[in-house]
Amino acid sequence: MNEEMVQIGLEEAVMEKGTEGMIRQFNQKKENSVKKKGSIDPRYTKILVESYECDWNKVEISGSGANRVLTCIGRKLSPTEREDGRINNGEGQLSYKEDIREAILTCLSNTDEIVVTYRHLLRKLGILDEVLYVASRKFSSVEQIEYYKTLDDVYKNNGHAIFWDIVHLEYNRLEENLESALNDMAKKKVIKMANVTNVAYIGKSKHETLHVFEAKKIDDMKRELREKYDVTPQELLFKPRAKAKQIKGYKIEETQYFESLGIDYVYDAVAIYINATNKEIDWYKAKELSKTIKQKHLQHAYELAVKRQNDYQNEHSNSLLEQFGGKAKPRHTLSDKPTKQEWIEFEKNNGTYADKYKDSLRMIQNVKIEEKELVDVDVEEELFDQAGFDNLKFSKEIRVTKPSRTLHELGN
Repeated sequence: MNEEMVQIGLEEAVMEKGTEGMIRQFNQKKENSVKKKGSIDPRYTKILVESYECDWNKVEISGSGANRVLTCIGRKLSPTEREDGRINNGEGQLSYKEDIREAILTCLSNTDEIVVTYRHLLRKLGILDEVLYVASRKFSSVEQIEYYKTLDDVYKNNGHAIFWDIVHLEYNRLEENLESALNDMAKKKVIKMANVTNVAYIGKSKHETLHVFEAKKIDDMKRELREKYDVTPQELLFKPRAKAKQIKGYKIEETQYFESLGIDYVYDAVAIYINATNKEIDWYKAKELSKTIKQKHLQHAYELAVKRQNDYQNEHSNSLLEQFGGKAKPRHTLSDKPTKQEWIEFEKNNGTYADKYKDSLRMIQNVKIEEKELVDVDVEEELFDQAGFDNLKFSKEIRVTKPSRTLHELGN
């Protein structure tokens, strides 16, 4: 029996197996932390443990917060795939998933094949509006601050914290939805797709796909440079200040290598083509589909925002804890210069988070709808009905606290 055991710190584990959204959250919490330690929420922790369980017979997690440690016992001879534990593997939970499939087919029916990144495909399908497309490419805090300055005031009505909260959550959600739809279609032989490496040559507008062994040479060069400068792919993406010197050295040598080959830059993409259908879908229908997807996505995102707000209030409400005989936690207070995370907690505590989230997402995604077309679902009432509460007044009272100062006053 294989008794090999290794212990991995949270940061190392996140950087090794974390998704882009998980890494982004870890780095944002690290940046906002006084001790400069990152962390991830319980949902991402569960995903991280499941990822390691693909390689190990047993995975245990100990410690708390940023000091958590994963203990992996008994390495598997052959890795397994992470199972999707959702009911029906998530089928039917997203009302717009079928619309995404239809939009993909519409796009492919007008071309033999496409080689594209997930981000660009979302924009091509009309699911991702320009502001969210550009903002989702800003990873470091410096890039985010500079981009936010260039935005029109209409995108700033609810503050920078709400804006970047939306960018982080909704881009990752849409990318995961797209990837899920593509994988499902490939599994059912509707389409074929493969991961490829694309290259942009200096002075040429058309990008080319590299042969797998040419791509390997570039990957080998990048790996050698990362080892030389002691940087990870995630650090090159998020650009932490602590590694500024190493990242600069890496970038200089990488650029010199690319220029010697006449290359401007390279990037990972996916090649897709229709495999088993001749169905024709006109472009007008595709346009209507993208509108439907964005409307449904807006409503779904709003319902999740309401749930996050309610969960936060239930966890931190003094009156709720006292009602059930618990020990009241001290209310969170904002500093003179609140972080993005403090701002979000402030909005949730005052019951304004979900509405501002929906309002800002509608602007960012340019969703033009009439109120009668989209009726808000009061998730709170549904939850209390299911729990058997007859009187909803208690829940409403938690939400009506008014801040003594506005957020703009607190930020100035």
